[in-house]
Amino acid sequence: MMKEYIDVVILVVFLIMTILLLIGNGAGFVAGLNTMPKQEREQYDSRKISRQMGVIFLFIDVPLLLTIILDRIGKWRDQYSDYMAIYTVIVAIAGVVYIRKSNKK
Repeated sequence: MMKEYIDVVILVVFLIMTILLLIGNGAGFVAGLNTMPKQEREQYDSRKISRQMGVIFLFIDVPLLLTIILDRIGKWRDQYSDYMAIYTVIVAIAGVVYIRKSNKK
């Protein structure tokens, strides 16, 4: 029973994290930012990084929602999984590179 809804639970968790990041309060979720030494962390605008990560999460949330909808109506095909994995990796790498280069004070 629970196996049928695990994708929805994951989507809800991602949406909550996206909202927290978009409002600028999710800097603690950004890997690496909260583990930097304080003097190095002060070189970055954590609120801006948080919002940018929220936008990146939106680029992941929308296809995840689309995947769930297509699966529920029976239109999902197995090759779509490969495309989604490639898309997610590209978005993640591009997002990290962009954020890293654009947020120095």
